[in-house]
Amino acid sequence: MRSASSSSLSHTSSTTNTLQVEKGLAIFALFGGCLFYMKYVKKLDLIGNLMLLISWANIQFDVFVLFQDISMFPSLISILNVIFAFHILGSRAGFIHATLHFIGFLTFIVMKSLNLLTFDQPPIALTPTQLLLSFILVFMILVYLIYHYHQAFQMAKRSLDIHIEELSRAKEMAEEMNRLKTNFLSNMSHEIRTPINGILGISQVIELESKEDTIREYVKLQRKAGDDYSILSTAS
Repeated sequence: MRSASSSSLSHTSSTTNTLQVEKGLAIFALFGGCLFYMKYVKKLDLIGNLMLLISWANIQFDVFVLFQDISMFPSLISILNVIFAFHILGSRAGFIHATLHFIGFLTFIVMKSLNLLTFDQPPIALTPTQLLLSFILVFMILVYLIYHYHQAFQMAKRSLDIHIEELSRAKEMAEEMNRLKTNFLSNMSHEIRTPINGILGISQVIELESKEDTIREYVKLQRKAGDDYSILSTAS
């Protein structure tokens, strides 16, 4: 009788472990397919939320049914899920999924403290195969997030380099335009000042030799305007 009971318990444990391995492989394949779909199709919202909801449901199944406790791997995967949600889906989706994971853990803690949970079978321990699959899944998600953060950093760096180069070219162009403007004004002032000096000299002669007050008044105004221009051109 004891042998039969032991054999039945061993068979049940073996079946549970087999189901766990199959579940882990299925989730691993699903996550891998979703990641590649997101990379090449560029539709993030639907697939991203679906991935996170599947992962959340798997965490609840592990905590409430299999492990019957909040162990390290569900906690770690929950943290990665929240980081993934904030990074890929934005702040709003990140807060929603963070709240969802928190409520799941809080519900388990409250129900367990109030003795509302009854377990038909003892909690199971992860087999080496399950540990390996969990590690690969967590590592894959972590590498994916690091890769995207690196890509975002490189894109921002390239954009910054382009802006710096454009600003440098604009600065050089502005300096060149300012130099050309200065040269132009200098040349124009010289070209205009030469005949004006001649005109002012003749005006001075007219002012000295003319006997008519009206003409002398006009010549004074002309000389004043010429002197004002000379002062302005010298200052510029």
